Amino acid sequence: MTDAAWVEGMRQLAFLPDAVSDPQIKADRAGLYREHLDELADAPWLHAVREAVRHERWFPTIASLLDYAGAWRPPVVGLLPERRTPEEREEDRAMARRGLELVKAAVASVPRLTAPAPYIEPAAVVVAGVERVDILRAQALEIVAEDEVAAVKA
Repeated sequence: MTDAAWVEGMRQLAFLPDAVSDPQIKADRAGLYREHLDELADAPWLHAVREAVRHERWFPTIASLLDYAGAWRPPVVGLLPERRTPEEREEDRAMARRGLELVKAAVASVPRLTAPAPYIEPAAVVVAGVERVDILRAQALEIVAEDEVAAVKA
């Protein structure tokens, strides 16, 4: 963590009641805390400080600060504001609908394998079974669909 974040956190924690009044012990404790908490990034450290100030009755232990820091989660970034006009949004929706129709048509035109045919990779069918063949078919259909959607966009 940065020195500025460390100092700010310790300044806030200093408002909590403390059973220790000896300045030397406080200085030694600050060094021990820095040694054990220094690997924290600024945001988890300051989160731990805020939580300790909010919930602790006395100056917190290193363990409780680590617990608070462990509960920190990065903020969720909001969605970008809409920059398209309503006409542009509708045009994009129409293009997506056309692409979906192409995918549906491509999937409908591919015959469904009901049983492995002996002339289609016989060793793979024997080893993999019908379920694996269905998975491979689905993957092939996805690739075909992606290619067709890319062609529509181009």
